[in-house]
Parts: sequence; C-alpha cells; structure tokens
Amino acid sequence: MKEKIIPTVVIKKGRAKPLFYGHPWVFSGAVEKVKGEPADGDPVTVIDHEGRLIGSGFYNSHSQITVRIIGQGATAGAPADFIAILSGKIAGAVSARKIAGLPSAETTGFRLFFSEGDRLSGLTVDVYEKACVVILSAYYLYKRSGAIIDALKRLLDPETICVRIEKGADEGIGRDEIIEFTGPDIPSVRFMENGVVYETDLKRGQKGGFYFDQRENRLLLRRFAREKNVLDAFCYTGGFSLNAALAGAGSVAAIDTSLPALDMAKKNAALNGCGRVDFQQADAYSFLGAAKKDFYDVIVIDPPKMLHKEGDRTNALKKYISLNALAISAIRKGGILFTCSCSQKISREDFFHILREAAHQTGRSVSILSAAGAGADHPVLPCFPEGEYLKCFVCRVA
Repeated sequence: MKEKIIPTVVIKKGRAKPLFYGHPWVFSGAVEKVKGEPADGDPVTVIDHEGRLIGSGFYNSHSQITVRIIGQGATAGAPADFIAILSGKIAGAVSARKIAGLPSAETTGFRLFFSEGDRLSGLTVDVYEKACVVILSAYYLYKRSGAIIDALKRLLDPETICVRIEKGADEGIGRDEIIEFTGPDIPSVRFMENGVVYETDLKRGQKGGFYFDQRENRLLLRRFAREKNVLDAFCYTGGFSLNAALAGAGSVAAIDTSLPALDMAKKNAALNGCGRVDFQQADAYSFLGAAKKDFYDVIVIDPPKMLHKEGDRTNALKKYISLNALAISAIRKGGILFTCSCSQKISREDFFHILREAAHQTGRSVSILSAAGAGADHPVLPCFPEGEYLKCFVCRVA
C-alpha cells in the first residue's frame, strides 16, 4: 500500500523565527503556500521558505491559527502517531504536577494539563479528585476526543470524564457544549484546595467548573484577612471569600451577578462551616459605587475577561481603571487591594497604567506589594508568552 504523503505548509520569509524558537501557532498571515490538500484536522509538516524543517502539526482552514505545531524539528515524531504523542505529553504533565506537589493531602483539585504550557496546543484538563474535565479549543482535538478519553483512562483511571468545547473557540467546530460524559452521571463533585472543601458543577460551571489558577493567590489572601473587613467583589463560587473567612476575617461580604454561582458559594461555605460570609447578588460597579468610603480593610476584584480583541483595548482599559478606582475609594487608609485580570491582552505594564490612573482619579497612593500570576500547574513557555494571562497585584492603599 502506497504511503500517504503528508501535506506541507510553507512559511513566508521573515515569519519563521518564532516558530523555530518553539511558538506553536502558525497564523494564516504567515503562510506562503500549502503543498497538498489537507482537510481540517489533518496532519501537516511545516517548513520555512528555504525548505528548512520547523516541525509538524495539524491544519485548520477555519481558524486564524492555520497550524498548531505539536512537535519541533526532525525528532518531533510524525503527527500520525498522535496517540503516542498525546500519551507522552499527558504523562509528562502528570510528572511535572507531582514535582509541584499536586495532588496532595490538602489539594486534590488542580489543572493537570495547560494547553501550550504543556506543549499540546488546545488541550486543557482539570482534575477534581476522581473526575476530569477536558476542555478542547482546537478542531484537531475535537476530531480525536475519543483518543484523549482513552489516554486519560489509561493514565489516571478517573471515575468520570466530562469533555467540553471551549466557549467561543473560533475553530469551525460549530458546537459549544459538552460532547462526552463518561462514568456516573453526577452533576457536581467535591475536592480540596489548600484544605478548603469545594463543590463544583461539572456540567454547568464556567470553564472547567473552578478557577485553579488563583490557588496561590487565594492562599496569600489569608495573610491579610485576619480580623479585617473583606469584600470579594466577583466571588463566583467563593474561592477568595472562603479563604478570608477561614483565616479569621472580622466580616466577609461576597457579591456576584450569577445566582447559580452564589448558590454554589453558599453550599461551599456550609461545607467549611463559614457562617459569617454575607453573599449577595449584585453588580460590582454599582455595589462599590454605593459602598461607604474607607470602609473595607481588604477588597478583592477578580473580574471576568474584559479584553477579548485588540480593537476593544481603549474601552477595556477604561473599565479596569473605573473598577479599580471604585475599589480604592472604598478601602481604608492602609488597607489592601487584591486586583486581578485574566485578560491575556492586558500586560503587566498595562496594569501599572491602570493602577496609576485609578490612584490619580481617587487622590490616593497605591504601593504594589506583590505581582503574582497563576500557580505551577499553569506553566508558561518562554517561546509562548501569551500563556501568561493571569495578573494578581496585591497593593497597599494609603
């Protein structure tokens, strides 16, 4: 039988350098030509305009990311050996988490696989004790979801696997929903993070159901919360607010616009014996605008992504500045602001601008005590700085 020839994608002159360094995305504007006729999701070889091998990956004509490279250079392995590549990369991620102490006796929920950070673009896997949530944001993985389920069963032996398509994935999948659910049909699971017990909805929760990226920052909040008045302005299912309460905060107010999220937050509070948290359905801007000036000792603002595309930058920055100014106004002199952004397009330099403008508008002084990001289960490659999306600045307000 004649061996199938793998199509080749040729990169334009001057556009290959990031790819040689290991960047996994080939944008449509960087493609000079395609040799062969690959279908969406098919394996391809990637070369530069001089014919030098860059690596191998998977093709998609419906995405701005025309090729997602999964292997670099001549030793990358053929994309046709996807099952072996997948198993190897998941096993590597499991080993890396063990080095980082995950899981542990106090933490049984964590991110097992972080897409490009674990060198397989488009695949995210969250672990909740004996359950896994798989989030796919690439078409080639959607076509191979069965292989992903099989690999997780072999390597982790989970009781439940939920496979979801990432909301808003521009990949031509045409679906935005759960596509697989194996094991017992349980809507929610319990797990621990730094000794705090949480429950999350596998089917209806945002993203994978819980935001593991803030684990270390929630732990950091405990240092500042004891005997303080704390506000968690985007509480979701109670991550920051429960840590504040368990650290001995004098009072904790937790607000969110989502009733299902608040219901889960209240359940989580009950699981941990946190009866002092005042959960309220409210808009953060309105709540902070009406808050008594200089009342709170600690305010946490961790809003949803505000900047999705570059054309919205000016408006997004105005929203971040307004939100931070409202929070600063409600903080007592000497109080602490935990201010976060999960917008990848908002850089650390942008955050300095946001805090500078917010402080100027309020006539207050802001000092940055800590500039943190996500935990060790969200690794960032030097060749892929886009992976560093989370910013959490801890500030003293005078």
